[in-house]
Amino acid sequence: MNSRKKQIGTRKRIVFICFTVILFTLPVNIFAQNSSFPFFRSFFLEEDLKDITFPPPAGSHRKPNSAKLVSNKGLRLTEQLADVGCFILPEHEFTTDDGFLIEFEYIMQGNNELTDGICMFLMDPSAYTYSGTDIIKFGAEGAGFGYTHKMAKEVLDRRLGIKGGYIAVALDQGPFKANRMEDWEMRNGIIYTDIGYLPPAGSQLTRYNTRSNVTIRGAAGNQVRTFTSKYQNIPVAYWGFPVLVTRHTGWSVENENRDPQDLKNDVGFKLNTNDGDFIKHVVPEIKEAFNIAGGADFKSPEDAAYRKMIIVLEPNPDTNKGGYKITVHIKHGNTITPVIEGFEYPKTLTYRESSLSARWPDYAANFNEPPLSTYTVERPNKLIIGFSASTGILTPYTNYIRNLRITPAYAANTANDDIRDHRRGPVTIRPFDNDEGCKKEGNEIIRDKDFLDPNSFRFWSDEKHLLSGFEHTDTNGKWVYNPATAEVLFFPNEGFKGEATIMYDVKGAYYPYNDDKHRSSLATILVEIKDVQP
Repeated sequence: MNSRKKQIGTRKRIVFICFTVILFTLPVNIFAQNSSFPFFRSFFLEEDLKDITFPPPAGSHRKPNSAKLVSNKGLRLTEQLADVGCFILPEHEFTTDDGFLIEFEYIMQGNNELTDGICMFLMDPSAYTYSGTDIIKFGAEGAGFGYTHKMAKEVLDRRLGIKGGYIAVALDQGPFKANRMEDWEMRNGIIYTDIGYLPPAGSQLTRYNTRSNVTIRGAAGNQVRTFTSKYQNIPVAYWGFPVLVTRHTGWSVENENRDPQDLKNDVGFKLNTNDGDFIKHVVPEIKEAFNIAGGADFKSPEDAAYRKMIIVLEPNPDTNKGGYKITVHIKHGNTITPVIEGFEYPKTLTYRESSLSARWPDYAANFNEPPLSTYTVERPNKLIIGFSASTGILTPYTNYIRNLRITPAYAANTANDDIRDHRRGPVTIRPFDNDEGCKKEGNEIIRDKDFLDPNSFRFWSDEKHLLSGFEHTDTNGKWVYNPATAEVLFFPNEGFKGEATIMYDVKGAYYPYNDDKHRSSLATILVEIKDVQP
């Protein structure tokens, strides 16, 4: 088998992200139902808010949840200064043995000033007992993205993180991995400094504190903890959430005097989970610098502003390591760029617990040498998904998510098929040529187009409407699928010119990947008919 077949790829799918509106109470039986794959929400219509919860903020004197659905555009998380939005899907529990492919489109629209970003998080629903007061609340705004805690000396400034938080993947728009604005509190990230004396442990040069990053944070502290004389009996979710890996995509603003092409493969770090320090990590190679923020709304993937996040969490076959292997790709315009690939999230790790306030009497010593902490987090049996976003105090940023899709990591994988500049007459498309199914061989799971089941092919008119049979006629012409040849034929109506589209999905041919939960995401077949005689 060649190496391509042995890769567990992410190729193409559709995209997802969710956030929140204010809600101060949650139902007691909120975790009552399980969810099946594939899962999809467009967040274009009010009906897409079914089973969605908009949690309130943790702590007092906080700005309320700003998330709001905007019809036919998406779920808007933020649009004002110092805004925060969050939402979760608590009634949709996904089992974790199959791993996940999570995809969503997003809009980040604003100027180039300092702001925060968007994050997707997965949490363990068993962390909430619903005794009447134990309800989900979102965490610290700003660099916390609503996921992490803020541990400050002043009780009113403390922010509880997401209890049961297991992992978060953030679209990190500013230099958020270093000193925080809240009393220069560190939030278990990377310390950046050019100070030539008493350098903080594990620090990096400030030129590496970049904008436009993808950052993965780990789990919440999962038990009551005491750290060396500084704190006594720190509650669950008031510690933890360490940065695990972060990668810069190469974009910078003009006034930073940086060359994006020089930095795109020079800035990236991952946590050394054995000693708590950060080491340079700049693989895979990023061929062209790009900004994670598209900066504008978009109508189709053809637009330069188009942005989609594709996250694969593949169960680690090494049970001693637990966790997942994590891959993050971003589609920007027509290009898909791998940003983080195959990162192993262990079940036991060591990090520096640096979430200390500058107002602590011994802050300077702690800044220089934050205490090491080791904890173990087993991969939960079930996870639920949530999204949050925050903006800075200087910049109003509009953040949307839409077209969220969740499928198992080993589902069939489909890619769009574009047939351009076709002259008049029938068109033949072989959709499976760039698709893949899964098959287990020994301890390996491999992918190949030959592992797809041609008889499982289905036409869709759009994300919500499944069509019956292997033939469909619309205003542009007739679509016909032949399972014997695995080909689609399009017969345009007489006089038709322009673009015609239809969607499809498919399953694998081999057990257990021939189950309906392993169906692919929807892919689009596009045919452009030119008004030119053959």
